[in-house]
Amino acid sequence: MTGPSVVVVGAGAAGLSAALCLVERACPDVTVIDRGHVASGSSSLSAGVFTRQYTERMDIALRVESYERLCQLERDAGLVMRRNGFLRLAHDEATMDEFVRGAALQHELGATDAQAVDRREVQRLVPDLRCDDVSGGLFGPTDGYLDGQQLCMAYAEQAQARGARILARHELTGYDELPGGRHRLTTSRGRLECDVVLNAAGAWAPAVGALLGAPVQIVAERHQACVMRLDAPLAYELPSVMDYVAGSGEVGLYLRPEGERQLIAGLHSNERLEQAADPDDFHGGADAAFIDALIPLLVDRMPGLAGIGFEGGWAGLYPNSVDERFIIGPCPGRDGIHALCGLDGVGVYMSPAAGRIAADWILDGEPRSAHEAVAFSPDRFEARERV
Repeated sequence: MTGPSVVVVGAGAAGLSAALCLVERACPDVTVIDRGHVASGSSSLSAGVFTRQYTERMDIALRVESYERLCQLERDAGLVMRRNGFLRLAHDEATMDEFVRGAALQHELGATDAQAVDRREVQRLVPDLRCDDVSGGLFGPTDGYLDGQQLCMAYAEQAQARGARILARHELTGYDELPGGRHRLTTSRGRLECDVVLNAAGAWAPAVGALLGAPVQIVAERHQACVMRLDAPLAYELPSVMDYVAGSGEVGLYLRPEGERQLIAGLHSNERLEQAADPDDFHGGADAAFIDALIPLLVDRMPGLAGIGFEGGWAGLYPNSVDERFIIGPCPGRDGIHALCGLDGVGVYMSPAAGRIAADWILDGEPRSAHEAVAFSPDRFEARERV
């Protein structure tokens, strides 16, 4: 076998997906290092929702690709995918028109069960939902949720079976550029040499990038979620629900079931919700102010859930790029240094497509489509600065 030797920094969903893609394409020498262990960062704190319910072509295409890859891991590695469905709510006819177009586009791209549904069907799907201000929704019956840590373990097992090495408790502490375009990484447990370094360190990517001389423009944002208790199991299968109006500037409610007697709920926005967080020093629990904001929204939108109670909460980090798009590809001016970061709050379920794009760059010098290169390439920031 011929090909570059690669060290992936970060054993979260994105880094492990890239490693698996590389070894599946016969890359002969792939090593993943992590300062902790597999899924010790944000991947294990994700709500784990996977959905194709979007309305833009590339958003849908990458999510369809990721879904198909997750299904393969379900078959080959025992990944548990809970397909309870995913429902986006619309509150006006303009949004419903967009959902109708989105459902048609999903059908074109392979998600053939997507449905634009009216208010009556929304009420049937979620009998406990208040629907007086709902126009309808966009529904994917086979969308659902999974466990981020289990996904990472599936990636790791599959990659190791194909020859990849995964080295836990190997914190990157130093870097040297070697003659011939090679790289030497010094870790807390020894040194590694390679042709290509892939920075997939999630919230720690800026620190890794600085060490490699290849800065990445991402911010670690602290986001929270709560676990809510139900008095009794529901008499129907509750889909995951997203009640958010894009571009509104306001937060929206999301929720999904967790077993028979619990819900996971949180607040969603495409706006920056919180201050930048230090991944080495942030509060991992839910704040009182967040709980006080969430619970009234949940009770108002789901008035049929009598006796719902708060059980606890947690916080995780969304490593978000400054322009809120993924950063995938070669770092400008740094031969053999690549980035796979800035995956925001969708890194777990988008990791299959993101890992594939990173592997394409490393092995082929470009991703599958020019649009992927333009949208995600790290050199877009330099281009803006030149302008």
